[in-house]
Amino acid sequence: MIEATGIDVNDTLSKGMLADSNVKKLGEIRVAAASAHPIPLAENGILVKLKFRTKGKKGISQLIFTEFMFNEGDPSAIAENGKVTIQ
Repeated sequence: MIEATGIDVNDTLSKGMLADSNVKKLGEIRVAAASAHPIPLAENGILVKLKFRTKGKKGISQLIFTEFMFNEGDPSAIAENGKVTIQ
């Protein structure tokens, strides 16, 4: 089982933004990043780093995006599902 513990914006495209996460529901993380002075996302790269704490047995947990949204015009973005391997 993976329990979300937050996010990290250091060394990401969101560096300098105010970022927060909501982890009230086990297995779900909601993330938001904003800035009073808009910082254009003008390059490819890591937007935020998700941080997890593992519990239980080793194995694989699915990482599924149910919604992904930018609030700055209409930039294209693709959120790809994946997995987290616990060793």
